[in-house]
Amino acid sequence: MNLINDPWIPVRCADGSSSRIRPHELTVADNPVVALDAPRPDFNGALAQFLIGLLQTVCAPANEEEWEDWLWSPPASDILAQRFAPLAPCFQLDGDGPRFMQEFDRTLDGKPIAFPASDLLIEAPKGVDLFVKYGTVHGLCLSCAAATLWTLQLNAPEGGRGHFTSLRGGGPLTTLVLFDSHALPKGELVVLWQDLWLNVLDRPAFISGATVSDDTPKQWFPWLSPRENGCGGKVSAADAHPATVFWAMPRRICFDFDIEAVGDCDVCGAGGVELITNCQSRPNGTKYEDWLHPLSPYYLNDKKVWLPSHPRGSFSYRWWPELVAGRPDRRIARVIESFHKRRLENVQFRVWAFGYDMDKNKPICWYEARLPLLDLTDEFKRLCLAGFAKQWVEAADEARKLLFFTLKQAWFKRPSDVKGDMSTIELAFWNDTEPAFYNGIRTFAESLEDNGDIQSLQQRLNEGWHTALTQQARSLFDQWATAGEWEYENPQRLANAYHMLRRGLHGNALKSKLGLAPPPDLDSKNRKGKKRKNP
Repeated sequence: MNLINDPWIPVRCADGSSSRIRPHELTVADNPVVALDAPRPDFNGALAQFLIGLLQTVCAPANEEEWEDWLWSPPASDILAQRFAPLAPCFQLDGDGPRFMQEFDRTLDGKPIAFPASDLLIEAPKGVDLFVKYGTVHGLCLSCAAATLWTLQLNAPEGGRGHFTSLRGGGPLTTLVLFDSHALPKGELVVLWQDLWLNVLDRPAFISGATVSDDTPKQWFPWLSPRENGCGGKVSAADAHPATVFWAMPRRICFDFDIEAVGDCDVCGAGGVELITNCQSRPNGTKYEDWLHPLSPYYLNDKKVWLPSHPRGSFSYRWWPELVAGRPDRRIARVIESFHKRRLENVQFRVWAFGYDMDKNKPICWYEARLPLLDLTDEFKRLCLAGFAKQWVEAADEARKLLFFTLKQAWFKRPSDVKGDMSTIELAFWNDTEPAFYNGIRTFAESLEDNGDIQSLQQRLNEGWHTALTQQARSLFDQWATAGEWEYENPQRLANAYHMLRRGLHGNALKSKLGLAPPPDLDSKNRKGKKRKNP
């Protein structure tokens, strides 16, 4: 199977039907492709990055004008076919030559380790029942096998000594710009091509600072030649072509095509097809260091080194400042930075954030969400908005902590000794306060653009946000504090906890987060500090 010439990418078309396409068929005019339609959500995220990487590698526009032309007038599929055709030998999944995302030397040092192909699924190594029950996947069709291998190399978690993580670490966070289809006029259609093309950088921006001048497939795709630094080597951004950021191959894996099997795919359900059942691997692949992936946000650690962000729980609005607006110690993805500079008028956009929450090599959960993307004219205004949003998130977190503390006070005689899962209440808190958060953020952003009276507006918005937090915290307390059997509840403890919640919500600790606390009474402090004189 060839990933350029054969239909293998599952998609949904404008009429609602599903099919598999070749990469160049993204822009077919008849019944256009509107979305990816893989059997697993992690496959959809990985395939989006596969197609973006392909476009970035061989179709990067020369400038912003060319980029915008292709956004609104996609190239014909035969033009894409011409661009992709030279890459066909590089994307062979089987055969005697180089194989996609598989080790160039298939002897694997003569000591290959055999394992079932199902172990390539991210959740398989520890037997975690996340998407597919452990032990129920025995064979993968060629399409799912390619997607599985690609997804693993893209998200590779810790796999023991010599089994390195992906270029962005285990289970990286990815953020893509999308059209907000809900904000479009009725009947207007966004095709998959447009959502993908929004995340392609112009060529000068993409190769800026590159130190490798040889612009050939052997420099782009690591599987076309032996590992340059040997097994267990390290590759930094200064050592390789910028396109490597999309095609990094940390693991040494080969599909075993000598074992012939035909049957039903245990992932997508395709019947009577050739199956991949076994693989081989070896440790000591490639360790990637000092890369900045254009599709991921980064944070500055204590050693002043930029590291990729990873999902930590569900994507509520508490992530919004970090993913969309950024701040000095949080670097938004380059594709979002580029979006802010492009100034596409009269269209609304969102950020598709997704990734695995990993505990070393154990997947906790797959998270994804679509967050509003507000466009501002300059970096200073974006930083103002980021600071404002961060202030609101910190205030919300203060209210959440107060809610959790007082609920435990209501429930237990010795709350400090009790540990438990509050995730259901936490999710309800973030969900219930989300509409007020985004309404306030949009109002503040519009005032920034209009150069309005920011100070007085911020005061009013902060007061409104404080009211929203107070109402939702009290509502959730009322809902959960008495959720148990009445005979086990303590009315006195419940009343004390409720009064504690009210005092906290209207106290200075929360109000100070929003600049609403009264200034300290210095005279009162001075009076308290003076010793009383004996008469």
